[in-house]
Amino acid sequence: MKLKRIFTTILVTLLVAQFSLILLGSNVYAIEGKSFQTTISTVNQKTQFIPGEVFEVKINLSKFQNVEEGLYAISGQLDYNKETLELIPVNNKILIASNGWEQIDENATNLKFITTGNKVGEGTLATIKFKVKENINTNTTAKIMVKDIQASDGNLITCQDVELSLNIVMPIPSLTSKIYQIQDNLISKVPLQTTVKTFKQNVTVQHGQLEIKNKDGKILADTDIIGTGASIKVGSNLNFTVIVEKDIDGDGKLTSNDLAKLKMHIIELPGKALTGVYFTAADLDNDKTITANDVARLKIAIIGKI
Repeated sequence: MKLKRIFTTILVTLLVAQFSLILLGSNVYAIEGKSFQTTISTVNQKTQFIPGEVFEVKINLSKFQNVEEGLYAISGQLDYNKETLELIPVNNKILIASNGWEQIDENATNLKFITTGNKVGEGTLATIKFKVKENINTNTTAKIMVKDIQASDGNLITCQDVELSLNIVMPIPSLTSKIYQIQDNLISKVPLQTTVKTFKQNVTVQHGQLEIKNKDGKILADTDIIGTGASIKVGSNLNFTVIVEKDIDGDGKLTSNDLAKLKMHIIELPGKALTGVYFTAADLDNDKTITANDVARLKIAIIGKI
């Protein structure tokens, strides 16, 4: 029994001592606890980018607690999705110091960094330039992270890892022109004898490659003439069909063959009815019907009076 009492007394003493240390630790933290917040954002607050786009991010320090004298040193490690993004060094430096921080020492391999300052307060630690890789071909996300953040005002202060999430979206291709009329996936007002080279000069293409094929599906070269029924493709899913006024047979020229096709439509020859873009090309007076008036206009055009 005596030994049991002695053991119990020792155990209680140890527990009280441990609890006292915990309280002491809590009190020290409450009085001397130091902290700060790290955030990472794009310079212009933008979070959506397209392949090939260049942007800058900044690492910010804020919400200093019990760091009245400011900071004298800070370190951390940069990380990012290398499949999606690439770094663009500025004067051979990845992190460009700001807000009174001295030039940042960095390891270009593991992207660890460290720098010093003199009582530096809240504000931007550094800026970093990135580029979205141009070979991205689907919508995705990318992350930029800063981790293992430690700073000191004479006492070591740690901070939580931070990350920035970005949306990488495929741009919407577009085709515009001040010369031709583009509406409802049709390109009209294209003159006779227009070459591919001339057509390209008269359109503006954004976010996509331009591919031009004739009505039979053959890819046209710059010297080839574009005819009615030609297909225009921008990017992977933007498609147009060309209407060349008066070009009824789709060769981009005006000949007696166009007149013959118009005549066969007028007399309702079986299997020779004009439809779609060929009907529109033959409707010279734009009255939504094909009549003798269109035949007359085409004859005059062929002999060079209009």
